[in-house]
Amino acid sequence: MASDVAQCSVDGCTKVASRGRLCRMHCARVERHGDVNVTLRPSLGSSCSIEGCLGKPHGRGLCSLHLQRVRHHGSVNLPQRTPPDLSTCRKCGIDFLAQESGQRFCGHRCSGLAARKPPRSCASCGELFTGRGASLCCSKRCAWALRRTPPTIVRCDGCGKPTAPRPERLYNQRHFCSRACASVKSSFKCDRCGQDFLAVHRRSLCASCRWETVGRLRNRAYVQRHKARKRTTSVERIDPRRVFERDGWTCQLCHLPIVQSLRHPHLLSATVDHIVPLVKGGTHTWGNVQAAHFSCNSKKGARIPAGAVDYILPVSADQTSDERRVGARDAMDVTC
Repeated sequence: MASDVAQCSVDGCTKVASRGRLCRMHCARVERHGDVNVTLRPSLGSSCSIEGCLGKPHGRGLCSLHLQRVRHHGSVNLPQRTPPDLSTCRKCGIDFLAQESGQRFCGHRCSGLAARKPPRSCASCGELFTGRGASLCCSKRCAWALRRTPPTIVRCDGCGKPTAPRPERLYNQRHFCSRACASVKSSFKCDRCGQDFLAVHRRSLCASCRWETVGRLRNRAYVQRHKARKRTTSVERIDPRRVFERDGWTCQLCHLPIVQSLRHPHLLSATVDHIVPLVKGGTHTWGNVQAAHFSCNSKKGARIPAGAVDYILPVSADQTSDERRVGARDAMDVTC
């Protein structure tokens, strides 16, 4: 005959008592929290705490919809949207309500039509067509017909011999009979300095002018001005070429001449050095820059050389290094 099984002494619990007249769950609560009636998880209620919402609560007493609004907007209410502006489509001319600021077209159809290139004539049949890319023909049939046309004889720009290029290459400005002729350098005139230079393809600037206007020298000048603006220090528009000419193309750190034809990353190429570095509170002004070799500038790093205070005095852009030293020495004698 089976004996009677003792139940847990906690009201409402029908589990079998294991020890101390308590079930295993209530024994664990007493050991961890010291009370059998401890509430391990707060009750979220049966519905969302927002009035009129019957959604199931997930956190903070809110349903998933209102909880997402609080996380994104900081409130259960959506931010008030500004009414759309009335704009005119630039393609069809119809007035529409712009959903975003700067919207120029009323829909995808007008924006797609505006993105297309203007109609051009087919190189084979002569009809107008609108196509993507740099296609010369309106269809594959016209493209094959263009290839079957008799070749056009032109003169090679390298050696002067007659050659027959492909029909699709007749629109190029220059024609060559072989790769050897195409690799021969031709003489061009620089639009900036007026000097003649040799190049394979047509260029408007020589190597020196390209280095100064669109090359690394101009890029470095922009980077230095940008770093100085970020540190909220004095900034002047400095031309690196004028700095090199002012210092006589001489490195102010090693006092050796700088070869003008050398370019970065050559160790002896010309760079603009800040006498007092920007990270140490220096300014991007004419009185705080000097010409230096790339290797000398790298070795100096962010260190301040001895006597750097002589260079911080306001000077002009064309004042040489010797004139700066004399002016600084006179100013120090007056102050002393």
